[in-house]
Order: sequence, then C-alpha cells, then structure tokens
Amino acid sequence: MHSHPFGEKIENIKRNSKVGFEVDRHVCFLPSYYFHPTDASQADTLYISVVIKGNAFLIYDAFEKAFALNLLMKKYQTEGFYESLNQSMRSVRAVSVIKIVPQDIRGKYKIGQHWAPNYRLKMAEKIKRREGIINSRQILNIMGLEEERTGKLYVRREPVM
Repeated sequence: MHSHPFGEKIENIKRNSKVGFEVDRHVCFLPSYYFHPTDASQADTLYISVVIKGNAFLIYDAFEKAFALNLLMKKYQTEGFYESLNQSMRSVRAVSVIKIVPQDIRGKYKIGQHWAPNYRLKMAEKIKRREGIINSRQILNIMGLEEERTGKLYVRREPVM
C-alpha cells in the first residue's frame, strides 16, 4: 500500500512492525425487518473477508516502490491511459510504500452457510425482492443458490468458501 510519508501510521510502523490488515467484500445488507417486524438490532450483513497479520516494512528502494505503485495502477485503472511510473519520478520518491509480509492469513465469511436450506431459500426470496432480479443474481450465486427460468429458487450447492 502507499501512504503519505509522514504521520501516525508511519511512526507506528517504525516503532512496531506488527500489523493487522483486513479486506472485506460486502455481499448484501439484510434489513432488520427480514428477521423481526420492528427490532433494528436484528439488521445483519452477508460478507466475505480475509484477515492478515504480519509485519509491515517501509520500502526505500525507488525501483521496488515504482514496481509496487505500477501494480496498484494496473489493478485500479484497468483501462490504462497512463504512463508507467519509474524510480526517477519525484512522485515515486515522495510517497511511502508499505510492504506487509504475512505471518497468518485467515478468511471469514457469513453467506448463509449455517442456514438450513429452506431458511436460505426464504431469505433469498426477500433478498431478490429488495435487491431486484439483476442485483440479486450475484448474491444468490455466492449463497449457493440458483434460479430456474420460472423464477423458482433452488439450492445448487452449499455455500462454502
């Protein structure tokens, strides 16, 4: 990742390189009324995430920094329309690049995997109504469900990551 070269994050890494890093993928918000007519505390979320624990290092080598920043550009600006960064650019020298070396990687997810098949189908119908047919297709697929041409839902597989 990249960062401003000064600040609390950089100072913390210099003092103690141990870090935790989590990336979440929001799958679907489940409104409270799916579970209870009025209790707001029943709202929930379906998600997929990975939690990484390890050590963070500041990268000082300009070539390695440019390489990492170009990988970020390739990932986020897939359409191109930019010149690659190189180690002699002021912008590369001026930014901090942080490398995390993982020591422990764990995934966690909630995608309805513990719901009984009939309950999962019931929830899927609610998701389909709220999210719409097009938006719900990916959610239902993640949940291991499929829709027949007639619109009827069925369990294709158990949702296992």
